[in-house]
Amino acid sequence: MMGSRFGGLECGGTKMVMAVCDLKGTVLDKATIPTREPKETLSQIVAYFNEHNVQSLGVGAFGPIDLDASSPTFGNILNTPKLAWQSFPLLKMLQEGIGVPVLLDTDVNASLYGEVVLGNARGIDHAAYITVGTGIGIGLWLNGRSYHGSMHSEGGHMRVARYAGDRFEGNCPFHKDCLEGMAAGPALLKRYNVSTPAEIWMQEGALELESHYIAEAIANLTMLLSLQVVILGGGVCDTLGLLERVRVKTAEKIGKYLPRPDQEHMETFILPAALDPDQGIIGAAMLGRDFAK
Repeated sequence: MMGSRFGGLECGGTKMVMAVCDLKGTVLDKATIPTREPKETLSQIVAYFNEHNVQSLGVGAFGPIDLDASSPTFGNILNTPKLAWQSFPLLKMLQEGIGVPVLLDTDVNASLYGEVVLGNARGIDHAAYITVGTGIGIGLWLNGRSYHGSMHSEGGHMRVARYAGDRFEGNCPFHKDCLEGMAAGPALLKRYNVSTPAEIWMQEGALELESHYIAEAIANLTMLLSLQVVILGGGVCDTLGLLERVRVKTAEKIGKYLPRPDQEHMETFILPAALDPDQGIIGAAMLGRDFAK
């Protein structure tokens, strides 16, 4: 496979990131375009990858998406808030336009696979990737493979225990005070009535509240899935001091019930993304390399 080139595509709600990687996951070329109407956006994506003559394409897409190969809508974007993209046959259109094997997964599973292959989850069989930004997504790597279930994880909508005295109603249109409704970027802007992310962390108690909700999610996942590593990504998780607080609070919530992870091991249990900001496109390209048929 000397000289092979593998395409990676991150399909986001606001932008599409396209990249070409070599066999080892090195990014050889990268380009970004805005997410517009499907026809216009797909024509640019197809042109890019055809120009770069990729051998396969891996895609990490915003959701929800149909990942059930037996489903008549396999590869389609489902009930997304981006109305023009609802029911769009993303997998089919990419296969027809580029003419190479394409592997489709969620954006968070693609990011996690990048960390499994080349980052902070190497050699790990049971891991989670949590991204906290405009929304909250959770990707799962269980028993050495990406986990989908009947569709795919929507862990951002798990219910979490409220911080004592927190009266914020929540911002999720479906569940109000689920994890995403309490801790995603838009929820924080609404909670503090501010207009920019920088203003969030100027508010008294902001780090305390945010670390509580992320730690709630990690403790829940750890108890349920016996994880070995949790990777934190997304813009919110880049906030100075947040990672350290999350580690402390996660240990408190686990409450010495498990021998590992305990406070002593938190620095090797909850980790930042090693490949940031390219974990998604590298992971997508490596998914295409390893699994596209």
